Amino acid sequence: MQFTDDIFKFVFCEADVITQGVKKKGMIKALKETSRVLRKGGITVGSVSSRYTMLFLELLKAKSVTI
Repeated sequence: MQFTDDIFKFVFCEADVITQGVKKKGMIKALKETSRVLRKGGITVGSVSSRYTMLFLELLKAKSVTI
Protein backbone atom coordinates (compact mmCIF):
# COMPACT_ATOMS: atom_id res chain seq x y z
CA MET A 1 0.00 0.00 0.00
CA GLN A 2 1.23 3.48 -0.75
CA PHE A 3 0.21 5.05 2.56
CA THR A 4 2.35 6.34 5.40
CA ASP A 5 2.54 4.40 8.66
CA ASP A 6 -0.20 4.86 11.27
CA ILE A 7 -2.44 6.91 8.99
CA PHE A 8 -5.90 5.32 9.40
CA LYS A 9 -8.19 5.18 12.45
CA PHE A 10 -10.27 2.48 10.78
CA VAL A 11 -9.38 -0.28 8.32
CA PHE A 12 -11.97 -2.54 6.70
CA CYS A 13 -10.39 -5.76 5.53
CA GLU A 14 -12.50 -8.15 3.51
CA ALA A 15 -10.39 -11.17 4.33
CA ASP A 16 -11.46 -13.20 1.30
CA VAL A 17 -9.01 -11.09 -0.65
CA ILE A 18 -6.30 -12.09 1.82
CA THR A 19 -7.12 -15.75 2.42
CA GLN A 20 -8.39 -16.98 -0.92
CA GLY A 21 -5.93 -18.01 -3.58
CA VAL A 22 -2.71 -16.75 -2.03
CA LYS A 23 0.09 -18.48 -0.19
CA LYS A 24 0.66 -18.05 3.54
CA LYS A 25 3.57 -15.65 2.90
CA GLY A 26 1.24 -13.37 0.91
CA MET A 27 -1.41 -13.46 3.63
CA ILE A 28 1.12 -12.50 6.28
CA LYS A 29 2.38 -9.62 4.14
CA ALA A 30 -1.17 -8.31 3.63
CA LEU A 31 -1.89 -8.47 7.37
CA LYS A 32 1.37 -6.70 8.20
CA GLU A 33 0.52 -3.93 5.75
CA THR A 34 -2.93 -3.57 7.29
CA SER A 35 -1.30 -3.32 10.71
CA ARG A 36 1.30 -0.83 9.47
CA VAL A 37 -1.25 1.71 8.23
CA LEU A 38 -3.53 1.39 11.27
CA ARG A 39 -3.05 4.00 14.00
CA LYS A 40 -2.46 2.85 17.56
CA GLY A 41 -5.88 2.39 19.11
CA GLY A 42 -7.45 2.12 15.64
CA ILE A 43 -10.02 -0.43 14.62
CA THR A 44 -9.74 -3.16 12.01
CA VAL A 45 -12.97 -4.79 10.88
CA GLY A 46 -12.94 -7.85 8.71
CA SER A 47 -13.51 -11.52 8.51
CA VAL A 48 -11.26 -14.51 8.06
CA SER A 49 -11.85 -18.11 7.19
CA SER A 50 -11.67 -20.16 10.37
CA ARG A 51 -8.45 -21.85 9.32
CA TYR A 52 -6.75 -18.42 9.24
CA THR A 53 -7.90 -17.27 12.65
CA MET A 54 -4.38 -17.60 14.07
CA LEU A 55 -3.01 -15.15 11.49
CA PHE A 56 -5.65 -12.60 12.44
CA LEU A 57 -4.89 -13.07 16.14
CA GLU A 58 -1.20 -12.44 15.43
CA LEU A 59 -2.17 -9.14 13.78
CA LEU A 60 -4.10 -8.14 16.87
CA LYS A 61 -1.20 -9.12 19.12
CA ALA A 62 1.19 -7.04 17.00
CA LYS A 63 -0.90 -3.95 17.72
CA SER A 64 -1.51 -4.89 21.38
CA VAL A 65 -5.26 -5.22 20.85
CA THR A 66 -7.55 -7.58 22.70
CA ILE A 67 -10.84 -9.06 21.57
